[in-house]
Amino acid sequence: MSARAVSPFQRTPPEVVLPELEVSVVLLEEDEETPSYGTASLPSITADVLAFLSEGDMAQAEEAPSEPPARKGPGVNTLLVGVDELLSLGDVSSALELVGKAEQLDPLEPRLEGARARCEQAQRLALEQRLGSVKQVPRLKLRMAELMKLSLDARMGFLLSRIDGHLSYEALFSVSGMSRMETMRVLVQLLDQDIITLGPR
Repeated sequence: MSARAVSPFQRTPPEVVLPELEVSVVLLEEDEETPSYGTASLPSITADVLAFLSEGDMAQAEEAPSEPPARKGPGVNTLLVGVDELLSLGDVSSALELVGKAEQLDPLEPRLEGARARCEQAQRLALEQRLGSVKQVPRLKLRMAELMKLSLDARMGFLLSRIDGHLSYEALFSVSGMSRMETMRVLVQLLDQDIITLGPR
């Protein structure tokens, strides 16, 4: 192809000049943080939920502790056998204690009434043997000022007020306001504490 001739009258198109664009860059300061979206906060929430659930499991485990197997104690038959053995040894207080435990296990056990009666009879015999003859007259060994320093219950205080050196045991049983068995118990306690002494009428 032959080169195309350029006419001297042909005008050259003007050069297009694009305007300059100004680009501004905004720098964030160090204290400013870009807001976070999406699932950035999910790990912390999940951790809190797991911690809560684990605490709940631990609380349930603490609320329902495993109960140790119950220890089986002696039965009524064993206790009643022990009552007779203790009575044969003269230990009436321990025998009465076993009767009380047997009554807690089976209040309707028919043999309990007889066991308690044997214990009370043995206790009565022991008290009568300690006191001696019911015709004896107890006398005070301490003066009133010394008695005031002692820790005496109401029963002892009332019975001491009736001991005047003239009333015998038999008479005290009638004026004590207590049962014969209870009066004997209190009198034995006064003898054991060396508060009263015995003498013939």
